[in-house]
Amino acid sequence: MSWTDGASGGKVLEFTVGVGTGATGLQAMLPMTSSAGSLKTISRGGSPVTFTQQRIDGIDYAFFNAAAATYQASYTQTTIRS
Repeated sequence: MSWTDGASGGKVLEFTVGVGTGATGLQAMLPMTSSAGSLKTISRGGSPVTFTQQRIDGIDYAFFNAAAATYQASYTQTTIRS
């Protein structure tokens, strides 16, 4: 896992999912918020990955079907305007 600066600001978390032999129906989860901001997109090989949001013990997570690949999760800071 590694963080990089995003092209349009924010941060991108890049990570790899490894799948064991015979594994099926795997799901991965990421926090919807982090020190880098709010999760905006998840992609695999440049293609968007659909995710659903679920709250567990008061924390919101993004769940998505996981396949063996490298993923990018984009987080951006929310700007509050007064």
